[in-house]
Amino acid sequence: MSNTIISEGQLKKIIDNSGFPFELRIARQFADLGFSIQPSYQLYDASREKDTEIDLVAIQNISFKTTNGKKVVTNLRIGIECKDNSLPYICFGLKHENKTEPGVFDADTFYCHLQTSRDAGYRNRFALPLFDSENKNIGGEVKKLHHQFAESVRFYSVAAIEKKGKGNQTFFKLHLSDTISSALAKLGAFVGQFYEPPYSKAWNDGHHIEEAVGAPVVSICFVALVHSGSHFRYTSGDSQLKEAYHTSVFRNRSYANSSISYIVDFIKEEAIPDAVKKIKNSFELMCKRVVPYILAD
Repeated sequence: MSNTIISEGQLKKIIDNSGFPFELRIARQFADLGFSIQPSYQLYDASREKDTEIDLVAIQNISFKTTNGKKVVTNLRIGIECKDNSLPYICFGLKHENKTEPGVFDADTFYCHLQTSRDAGYRNRFALPLFDSENKNIGGEVKKLHHQFAESVRFYSVAAIEKKGKGNQTFFKLHLSDTISSALAKLGAFVGQFYEPPYSKAWNDGHHIEEAVGAPVVSICFVALVHSGSHFRYTSGDSQLKEAYHTSVFRNRSYANSSISYIVDFIKEEAIPDAVKKIKNSFELMCKRVVPYILAD
C-alpha cells in the first residue's frame, strides 16, 4: 500500500480554501479593537442535548464608578459566527411599530440578555428596567439610541443565495441553507447558556462574585454573524434590494422547555469597527439604565 503525500503547496491551498483563515482574520480585528478573544468556543446546547461550538467569543471587561463613587464591573460578551460567503445573504423585514401600553411588559425586554451578580436566580431579571413603560423618558431613550431597536423596519428572517446543479444545468436558489441555519442555532445556544447551570449558578451565587472583584458585576450578551461577502435588505412593500453592512435580525428558538428571543447582528467584514462602536454604545446605555437598579437591590 503506497502512502499519499500532500505537498506543502497543496496543504496551503486546502487551508486557504477552508474557513479557518477568515476566522483568524476576524479574531485579529476584534483583538485590535481591545477585546479578549476565545476562538473555537465550546458550549452545551440544551435544546439539542449535545455539545456545539461557535467560531469566536469576544470579551471586554470595563470597571467604572457611578456619580456617587460606587464601583461596578461590566462585561461585554459577543458570540460570533464567521462566514466567508461569495454569494449574498438576504434579510427580510417589515415595518415595525411598538405600542406598549403602560403597565405592560415591552416585548423587546426579552431580546436583551443580562446576567448580574445580583440576579438571585431570576432569569434576565434586570432587563426589565430597560423598557419601563411607566417611565417614558427611560424607555424612549433606549428605543432611540440602542442600535437594534432604533429602526422603523425590523428584519426577522434571512436566506442565502446558493448555486445548484452542474455545468450548463447550474441555477441559483434562495433558501434557508443548512449552513446559515446551523450558525443561527449555535448563536441561540450561546445566548441560552446565560440561563443554564453551571454558568447561571455561578452568577447567581452573587456574594462570592462580588467579594472576588470588590463590586457588583453586570454581563451583557450580544451575538453576531460576521461575513466576507455582501448582504441585502428586502422590506415588505419595497420592490428594490438595498445592500447593507450591518443589519439586526430578530430571532427566536425553543430552548430547554421554553423559548428564547435573541438578535443576530449581520456584519460585513469591513463594517466591523463601525458595528462594534454601535454595539458598545448600546451596551453602555444598557449598563447606564441597569446599574442604578442593581446598586439599589
